[in-house]
Amino acid sequence: MKRLFLLICIFCFAVSVNAYSMNYMVGVKSGYFVWEPYIKELKGGGISDIDKGSGVLYGPVISVMFTPDLSFSIAGLYGEQSAHWSSPNTATTWDSQPDAVIDVSGLYTVDITRIDIDSALSYRLTGNFKIFAGYKYQRIEALMKIEERRFAVINSTDNVLYESEWEYITPAQGPALGVGFSIPFGGSFFLSSNFSFIYMWSSFKVTEVRTRSYDVGTYGDLDYANSEYTVSKDVWDFDSRQAGINFEPSIGAVVGDTGVIFNVSARIQYMRIEFVDEMEAAPGGWVTDLFYGAYVSVLYTF
Repeated sequence: MKRLFLLICIFCFAVSVNAYSMNYMVGVKSGYFVWEPYIKELKGGGISDIDKGSGVLYGPVISVMFTPDLSFSIAGLYGEQSAHWSSPNTATTWDSQPDAVIDVSGLYTVDITRIDIDSALSYRLTGNFKIFAGYKYQRIEALMKIEERRFAVINSTDNVLYESEWEYITPAQGPALGVGFSIPFGGSFFLSSNFSFIYMWSSFKVTEVRTRSYDVGTYGDLDYANSEYTVSKDVWDFDSRQAGINFEPSIGAVVGDTGVIFNVSARIQYMRIEFVDEMEAAPGGWVTDLFYGAYVSVLYTF
């Protein structure tokens, strides 16, 4: 995934550099982002307990200006986010054991790898307003690690330590349409904002990477001899579609005649995801995915 991301950046940079008769802009951006995952709304396996994932993402920004009004840009974000949390003892009645109540306590970790690539062809209608059409590629990989202790309230000998790893992969791509505006003030400063509608086709695949359960004795000792172990088993593989909005306000400054531009920006991406195939884990068929954060970008124009 990293190699694909770097190849796209190098290709776009080469295209812009070879456009001698055009103005162009290159730069980088980096910031801190939070992900409130759609998988939190799914049922089963402790998924609903997933906490927010957060971390630093970074990537290139490249723009080619064909005319003062027409331009093409591409921007990317790549990085890792993580979430760690624990749950106290909770009384749970399992579907397979309707007459048994089990206390469950656990430690959970989710490591997320995210890649976002946004491209847009923009046309300036007036000095302050523009419209743009683009295409978005997004891939999210989440690895969830679970360690739970399950103690039967009725039968104290039926105690288990449960360990598992689950991988959730959601690649998505699709078009976007939007509008933007910018307002200069104070000489070299400006305010700007972009608002777009996004529609993407996506898939949702879940793999049970590893599962192990141990019998726990009356005194909490693990019975390794009677442990059960499974490896790599596909659980879900569904097509899905996403629709939502992306909003990015920012404040920037042009540094004299150097061609350098600084931006401080925020980003909010709100998506609703529908599973095309019937999926019992997604009540109502729709789940919400929210991604937001703040970032700084440094650009150089030629």
